[in-house]
Amino acid sequence: MFTVSKLIWLGIILIAVWNLFRIIEKRQALKDRNDSNSDTADKKADRDSEPIAAVYCSTCATFTAGAGCDRADCGITD
Repeated sequence: MFTVSKLIWLGIILIAVWNLFRIIEKRQALKDRNDSNSDTADKKADRDSEPIAAVYCSTCATFTAGAGCDRADCGITD
């Protein structure tokens, strides 16, 4: 009925299945952690980036950040 060799094989099979489930759980945990990290990184990047107010200079025919440009006849004043 129950022999030593059958018990040893049962133990080996149980250990193999146990380790397989541990590996699957670790992969899922890493995937979930990476997903949550990328979500927070995206939110942080969106939060940190602010739009810059661009002002059109008709003399230079370009947009500047409002500080003017290098030309002396620039229509944008500081």
